[in-house]
Amino acid sequence: KATEGFAPREAASQHQSGMNGCFCALMESHVPVCLLSERDAARANWRGARVVIVDAAECLDDACVPSLDAFVRDGGGLVVTGRSSLRTGSGNPMENFALASILGVTFKGMTEKWYSFINLERKHELTDGLALDFPLTVYETLQARVDAAADATVIGTIVNPMPGFHM
Repeated sequence: KATEGFAPREAASQHQSGMNGCFCALMESHVPVCLLSERDAARANWRGARVVIVDAAECLDDACVPSLDAFVRDGGGLVVTGRSSLRTGSGNPMENFALASILGVTFKGMTEKWYSFINLERKHELTDGLALDFPLTVYETLQARVDAAADATVIGTIVNPMPGFHM
């Protein structure tokens, strides 16, 4: 709700689209799924979830961060996309992700182009069933560039095409 209420319109729209797409993809794959609110996250009311997906939630309430950290430390999975947690719950921009220490990354800006590729390079639970070293196209959205912490496992990179080429 914070992203829908306080983020710039483009970020709120991307969050809505991402949430809808993620929900539909999981449902169509017959994966049990439910929508959790920020209040649920702040109270650590995970409703039995083993993985939490924070999809382009640019505004994230401060109370959610310690709960998500505890969830991950207790063995839960966390998937975060886009610019999630780059703004406070009231919409104020931050220099780094509020979830940076949990994710093991530092925000380094956004890609310059509205099209890029994600190249998965390492076997991981998240890459299971996907071809490695076969870039996946990402259109109509900028990608968050990050530096990984020394102890983080990098499973893929962003590849930008040559200017003027979509390949």
